[in-house]
Amino acid sequence: MIEAHRIRVARGDYTILEVQLADAIELLVGRRLQTLSESRAAGDPYRRG
Repeated sequence: MIEAHRIRVARGDYTILEVQLADAIELLVGRRLQTLSESRAAGDPYRRG
């Protein structure tokens, strides 16, 4: 909730909205998960090379 609050304040919103909660969750998960990939986007599992 504190991350959602920080996002809310930074955006100047009056209340915490679902979008701030979603962004906070994405931020927290991104910090927790380590990866060798620079991109957090889904990749094509059938792409070779």
